[in-house]
Amino acid sequence: MKRRTLLGALAAAPLLPLLAARAGEGATSTVAATFGRLPAPADVRRVFAGGAPASALLAVLAPEKLLGWPWNVSAEARAWLPPAVRGLPQVGRLAGRGSTMSNETLLQLQPDLILDVGTVDATYLSAMQRVAEQTGLPCVLVHGRLAEHPAQLREVGRLLGVAARGERLAAWAEETIALAGRVRAAVPPEKRPRVYYARGAGGLETGLAGSINMETIDFAGGRNVAAESGRGGIAKVSLEQVLA
Repeated sequence: MKRRTLLGALAAAPLLPLLAARAGEGATSTVAATFGRLPAPADVRRVFAGGAPASALLAVLAPEKLLGWPWNVSAEARAWLPPAVRGLPQVGRLAGRGSTMSNETLLQLQPDLILDVGTVDATYLSAMQRVAEQTGLPCVLVHGRLAEHPAQLREVGRLLGVAARGERLAAWAEETIALAGRVRAAVPPEKRPRVYYARGAGGLETGLAGSINMETIDFAGGRNVAAESGRGGIAKVSLEQVLA
């Protein structure tokens, strides 16, 4: 999914004018693209989250609008969730590899809006456009980098009809990002802790430099050891590499 080929670029070309026209708020907008006619904010009552980041954003912005979780949330994890979202069912996911949501099931859920948040590239753009065309449901794709969270909270808050809450959360996010910046500035890079981020059943999947999955390590003042292996997304490694 992360490889950029000539065919992929050609396939994405028709999306580029649409992306620029539909971002809605200029180059600084976190809304990467919208497909279909978006409902008025007051009419957005049921929202389908395409993946985990979108469900987390909805859970804090407008928990009463979230239809369900994209993955199976364990009983132990649910105990930590607020009551408004603790009992929500697993409904499946659209985003990324291993999509578990069919168009038929999606239509049965009758969402007013489909929201996806995170990496924005040709693959995700074309997938979201395809869902909108095949179902007739309006879709929104939002950038998900940490530095963009304040704008993300404000813009998605307005789209969902919860602008005041989005503004309050955005102000908190700005303060937190500024504080983290001061912490990083106070610790020289060579003195920051080296961190290996373990993914997968055996812990032998991790993110390379530039991966959106690794942002929290850099944000908190750590050093992603896998960044030394180059740039990219998620990669499989050996135990020997981890030990090294």
